[in-house]
Amino acid sequence: MVAGAKLFRIQKIQLEEMKTKFSDNAVKAVFFGRFIAILRIFSSPMAGVVEMPLGKFLAVNFAGAVTWASVMTTLAFFVGKVVSLEQLLEWVSKFAILALLIAIGFITIPLWLESRSIKSGEGE
Repeated sequence: MVAGAKLFRIQKIQLEEMKTKFSDNAVKAVFFGRFIAILRIFSSPMAGVVEMPLGKFLAVNFAGAVTWASVMTTLAFFVGKVVSLEQLLEWVSKFAILALLIAIGFITIPLWLESRSIKSGEGE
């Protein structure tokens, strides 16, 4: 089993299915991955796993980065004209706290449920 698959508790068959699905959509995933935080983290390693050509990866990643930076800069400029900095900071901090709680939940709940199922399986 691949080391990353073992770390993330992914079966080999699941890894192969993910590899096939990702390779079909690798260009879109790398480009739009700039706009989605989790995808931003995993799109580059997955592009390597599916053996996306380096030149193609660099071109798509560069195009995605330039597009993302342009959109974010434009949004920041116009939001700065409409929303006060204090209000923006309040919204961002509330969103960050909510996102952190959701992320913690997505990590801890499956681990907790898995440990409960293992313990209940041992008791039989």
